[in-house]
Amino acid sequence: METSSIDIRPYKAQIENKIQHAFLDKYIPKPVIDDEKLKILVAILNNSGGSDRQKQRYVLTAMLAQTALDTHDTVPAYNMENGWSIGNQLKVLAGDYYSGLYYLLLSEIDDFEFIHILASAIKEVNEVKMQLYYTEEGTFNDLMKMREEVESLIIRHIAEFLGDPFPVYIAGKWLVTHKLLQNMNSLKQTGELSITDVWMGQAVNLLEVPFSHAANETVQENLLQLERLSEGIPEPHQLYKEYLLAVVNMHNYNKAR
Repeated sequence: METSSIDIRPYKAQIENKIQHAFLDKYIPKPVIDDEKLKILVAILNNSGGSDRQKQRYVLTAMLAQTALDTHDTVPAYNMENGWSIGNQLKVLAGDYYSGLYYLLLSEIDDFEFIHILASAIKEVNEVKMQLYYTEEGTFNDLMKMREEVESLIIRHIAEFLGDPFPVYIAGKWLVTHKLLQNMNSLKQTGELSITDVWMGQAVNLLEVPFSHAANETVQENLLQLERLSEGIPEPHQLYKEYLLAVVNMHNYNKAR
């Protein structure tokens, strides 16, 4: 679902232009830029002071860092017998390449406080990921809670840096819910999960019930919570509140049909 009130198209075009690489594009799928994260970042930056150029630089840098982290997530665990395929090796290199672009952009930003904020966020993301990847016991909900942190930590740090009142706990819950909805739709259409990243594989491995059942229960519970929690989104983010309520209502409507 797209909304004209939060226009991410100019930002997305800039990000796609930055990450374009002829060799990588030839051998591995283009990285998926997370529109939902981008919407939240744009909503937060649009509510802040500063020049348009500075806002664009903040969004571009944060999303490059996020794309690098997300790309590394798609690489399966190393197989001691067969090693990594060329495609998976290139995914690692692609993630490193996007990280390099992120550091290049950081070097061009004369804002050391923002550099520190992003570096701290990335460090925390990787710490939570380590917990996630090496969790052998627990529940599906436990892993979802950890993943909410991973999905929203960069957004949280930027919101705090800018003194923005955006309730990031809502962002984490929606981002995980959106990803589960994507997987459920793919499972329904093709019989396969569309997002075969490490954390989802780990979550599936811990399930004692079919993925579709556990994911559906989590999604429905989260949608109900999001509908209630969205009422607490402050006035400066009225446009995002309307967007979130619209997508939640759309999913509830589709389920009821």
